[in-house]
Amino acid sequence: MYELYADAQEHSRADLILDEENGYIDKVVATHDVARLPIGTTWITGPEAGCANRGQLDDWWRGRTIPASREGFEPLLLGLGFARLLRFHKRLMA
Repeated sequence: MYELYADAQEHSRADLILDEENGYIDKVVATHDVARLPIGTTWITGPEAGCANRGQLDDWWRGRTIPASREGFEPLLLGLGFARLLRFHKRLMA
């Protein structure tokens, strides 16, 4: 499980399960701080009001990827120990 953080103070926004094959958000397990979630990624009405909207959050997540053409991106992630994140990024950009 992964936690989605809001800022440098590490306020936890939500617990997520990511699909290991493609890096997409498979499930939102819990929403901790709806006010800190990205705008447009929460349910406003209905029984799930105040919870993260998995589909909208997944769209936001995919939009956060860094272009694969960015010079030095891959060596930087590998050097920082983020090989798993690099695999997700490559699948998202495919």
